[in-house]
Amino acid sequence: MAPEYLACLEEHPSDPSPATLLRLADALGTRLVELRGGDQDLPPGQGHALLYPA
Repeated sequence: MAPEYLACLEEHPSDPSPATLLRLADALGTRLVELRGGDQDLPPGQGHALLYPA
């Protein structure tokens, strides 16, 4: 992806194609859901909730 195009995506309202977003997520070593901010409201970590929290 050209640096100029990436700067345009960051600085201006845009609607890149799903293929573009997948390539960008792959290049950044992340998942598409994380790139799009879909995990913002989730707490960090991969653990399970306790049965009997203290």
